[in-house]
Amino acid sequence: MHELIAVGWAWVIVCAGLLLVLGAVNLITYRSNVPESAQSFAAVRSSENDFRSIVAPSIAALVTGLLVSVSATFAYDALRGKGENNLGASVGFLMAALVILVLLLQPLMRGELSTEKLAQHPQRIYLAVKSITGLEQDASARISRLDTALNNWKKRRAAYSMGWPAKAESPLMNKSLEGVPANAALPFWPAWGVVWRTGVVWATLRTAPWRFGWPLYVLLLPLAVVATASFISGWPETSPLSGVGVIVAGVVSLVVYWAGVIVVGVRRLAIARSFLPLCDAEFENAERRVREHVARQTALSTIPEQLQAITAGAKRSEKWAVIGALVGILSAVTVVLRGFARR
Repeated sequence: MHELIAVGWAWVIVCAGLLLVLGAVNLITYRSNVPESAQSFAAVRSSENDFRSIVAPSIAALVTGLLVSVSATFAYDALRGKGENNLGASVGFLMAALVILVLLLQPLMRGELSTEKLAQHPQRIYLAVKSITGLEQDASARISRLDTALNNWKKRRAAYSMGWPAKAESPLMNKSLEGVPANAALPFWPAWGVVWRTGVVWATLRTAPWRFGWPLYVLLLPLAVVATASFISGWPETSPLSGVGVIVAGVVSLVVYWAGVIVVGVRRLAIARSFLPLCDAEFENAERRVREHVARQTALSTIPEQLQAITAGAKRSEKWAVIGALVGILSAVTVVLRGFARR
């Protein structure tokens, strides 16, 4: 039981340290969350293509290559009879390499980079609508799809800002984060104040119990094991006062991690909201461009009819001109004949 208690405390300490690091990174890098630097939708598509074709395969090759080399080392030692668990370790590292390879190559398995897949938040939707010139055959359909994408973002705006774009809707989080201003350069302290609003953490847990709540479960499980083992073996001997410090450290690390996630999510939400007025204005401009193009096409389509009318009028004028010329010739001939007759 004493070994089990020691392992439980060690697990809590390691997890608490990891959560502290992750939370501190989010808090320290708060100001690095800024609007994308791309000034056109073509630049966004090019950046995503570069990530899929260069960055993701490079990272996958680096990580999986390292794990496979470690696996080969253990396998070599196992074949030479050094160590009883080397073969199992080799298989474990190899399986880990395969799992990580699949996870890292997921961006390459999502098919073609369509506009709908790329434009899922206001800034990219704004750039996508801005790229519509009105000359495209499917311009109206593209505008309609982008408008649907913007409405979908509004329904899941809070969850998307936390980094969970697959979440369908987040009404509880949307309500709890309703007061976040539309400010692309939202200062840290207003965002920090949102963390302590009543219901924000609870709404986030309700919306994403696993994605947001996993640190809680990771800490509670070893604490439950330690408590059970301590109760069985006797509290006075197995529950030192230092255990209270470990529990406090776990709680503090959990708060820091959750605060970091929420603060960064608030910043992203503020950035996205700052693009909503631009989206509305650009939708109107795109629809105007489409109407102007349709009007030009309609005007051009009437030109053949006008040319036919002009040609028909010219033919009628030519007919009467010929008749007039004949009459003139006959008149002239008649005058000449009369002159000869008088002589």
